[in-house]
Amino acid sequence: MCKRATIGIAPSIYVKNKTDQQLRAALEELLSKHGLSKSSGPEAVEAVKQRLAKERDLEGIDVSNIVSGPRRRREAAAPARSYAYT
Repeated sequence: MCKRATIGIAPSIYVKNKTDQQLRAALEELLSKHGLSKSSGPEAVEAVKQRLAKERDLEGIDVSNIVSGPRRRREAAAPARSYAYT
């Protein structure tokens, strides 16, 4: 289920949890951290997958460079020029 939801499993989880019961508990804890359980349906898995993909896309973006206001119109930036001969 972690693979379907694109949840990364660190190798340390396997190293720290030697028995199957410990490993199963650690993986269930990882799922619950992302809002899933072992009986979650495909819709919940897809929602987590989309959320994680969006988080990964926004990870490297510097939010201080985002302009929140509307763009300035070109006409307001410079006065209109007339090139007609008189």
